[in-house]
This record gives sequence, C-alpha cells and structure tokens, in this order.
Amino acid sequence: MDAPLLSSPPEPIGHRIKFQLDGLGQSPAWLAEKAGVPRSTVHRILTGDRNPTPDTLQLLAPVLGVTLEQLVAGTDAAERVKEAQNLVSREHYDEAIRQLIEFERNATNLAARLRETEEALRGERDRRQRAEGKLESAERERDEACLAAKRNERDAQRYREALERAVADVARLQTQVRELGEAVGEGERTNRVAAILAGVAAVASLATYLTSEPGAGRQTPGASTQSTSKKAANGGPRARRRKQGRAG
Repeated sequence: MDAPLLSSPPEPIGHRIKFQLDGLGQSPAWLAEKAGVPRSTVHRILTGDRNPTPDTLQLLAPVLGVTLEQLVAGTDAAERVKEAQNLVSREHYDEAIRQLIEFERNATNLAARLRETEEALRGERDRRQRAEGKLESAERERDEACLAAKRNERDAQRYREALERAVADVARLQTQVRELGEAVGEGERTNRVAAILAGVAAVASLATYLTSEPGAGRQTPGASTQSTSKKAANGGPRARRRKQGRAG
C-alpha cells in the first residue's frame, strides 16, 4: 500500500522576494528605494520577521518585474492577498462614499430645481387662467357693444326717416302758409281758411315723428288737410242753419 503524498509547505514570501532580487542582481536597499518602502520593512520581510501586507506587496511586485499574482503564487502570502482582493480597499471605500455624497447633493439640487419649475408652472397656469377670464370678459363686452351699436343704428335710421318726413311736411306747411296768406289777402271764404289752418296743425309737432314707427298708420298732413277741407266744405251746424235760412 502506497503512503499518502504530503503536500509541500508554501514558500515564505521573503524567500520569493530574495530570489527575485538575486535574479535582478539588486540589493534590498535598492528595492526599498525604488518601491518607496522603508529599508527596515524590506529587511524584516526578507528575514521572515514580518508578513507583508497586500498593499506593500503591491508596491514591491512592479519593481521586481512581476505582477502581484506572480509574486505571491505558491507562497504563504497568497491566501492573504486573495482575501484582501475580495475586500474593498479603504481607498475604494472612500471613493464610493465621496461619489455617494456627490450623488445625494446632485439629487437635492435637482429636487430643488424641480420644485422651482413646478411653482413657476403653477404661476404660469394661474396667469393663463386670469388672462382667459379677462379675454372672455372682453368678448362679452364686445358682444354687448355690438348689440348696442345695432340698436343705435336702428334708432338712428328711424330718426333719419322721421326727419325726412318732417322736412317734407315742413315744405308742405310752408306751401299751406303761403296759400293761407293769399286767401286772407284775397278775402276768400272762411271755410277755406279753416281747412288750411287744420293742415298747419297736423304738421305742427315734430314729436309725432320721433315717437312713432315709420309707416305705423300715421296720417299724412295732406290727408289730414283733405279730411279737414271736406269737413270745412260741408260746414258745421251753423253753416247748415245759415244755408237753410237763406233757402227759406
């Protein structure tokens, strides 16, 4: 029966670093200077008095011309480096915290700008509603003014027509006045004078033109004169009695 194979213990990291230095033909002092590590630290690592941290090994590996993984492979530092790689470094942690703070600051600023934008939007909406209300009020006033203008136009038309009729009647009145003067001057009969005076009275008042609609059954001065003339021609009761007395 074969005896179980025993695994060899890992190589001390100090031996691996010394082997790399010998291959380069350099001294521990040279390594400490190039890596920026104290000489005492390098000396204690080489003698095995100190286990180097993963950060220290990260500084030494490039100077020795190898990567960190190549430097620690098969050594007693390999497990420590592997565990450290699974952890977040202090530098990365601080950077993550800084970015988180920056993100929170930006989020706060964006939230403030969003509130300002919403307030401005509400103000603009209120101004628009007020403007729409004023516009509706102006449109109502415009419609009312249009209606009033139409009423005024109708009234003006009615007044113009009444004025035209009044002018025509005044012309007839002037003619009748001249006839009256001629009748009086010639000493004509009283019944013709009365007929002319009745025609004058029919056109004496302009109120009859302004208070009545055009053509609303208003009797023209000529018709009034003709009616009055017929009455005067027939004579009143006194005239009939005088005719009867003369006939007897």
